[in-house]
Amino acid sequence: QSVWTNRRSYMIAQDLVNGMFGLIASILAYQNIREAIKHKEIKGVHWASTGFFTCWGIWNLYFYPYLGMWFSFVGSLSIVFIDIWWLTLFYRYRHKGTLR
Repeated sequence: QSVWTNRRSYMIAQDLVNGMFGLIASILAYQNIREAIKHKEIKGVHWASTGFFTCWGIWNLYFYPYLGMWFSFVGSLSIVFIDIWWLTLFYRYRHKGTLR
């Protein structure tokens, strides 16, 4: 019994740290959104890397609850939301000054 109890509390700590990384990543990525909206353009990056990480994040929205990692799920949910928002802006601003 104690082995599982200790393992569970260890897992909660790991889940919390992982979830915090996701939340911090989404706060930092939000700065890219602010700049894109401000300048109405996105320069110097390729959409594919964000697209890949968005797909990975969507997978994590299934995977983390399966593992019972709810803090990680929330962190992943926030970064997926930010990534989709950024990809939407990339599509809108793919040519400087072009709004659709």
